[in-house]
Amino acid sequence: MTPAQLDHLAEQADFAAGFYAVTNPAAARRFAETAATARRLSEELERRQQLVRLRAELVDIRERLDRRARNHQALDPFGSPSAKSEVQVVGPSVDV
Repeated sequence: MTPAQLDHLAEQADFAAGFYAVTNPAAARRFAETAATARRLSEELERRQQLVRLRAELVDIRERLDRRARNHQALDPFGSPSAKSEVQVVGPSVDV
């Protein structure tokens, strides 16, 4: 069930609880308990769906950052720009 369906069930159970409140109090209590349970389940399902969406967004962000880092490394094989200036050729001096 979706959170919307559970909310609808809670509304119907609330209505039934009110309807039977005078004629059958035991049934009214059962309907009221059903409504409360449906609301709790709806809230929990909504939280879980939100967590799934947030995790998917985090995975997407991580993939984009990894892709950006790989592209940066491919464009700059020497590492950071300061590393290029540190590269020196060392050897004996030759007079010609």
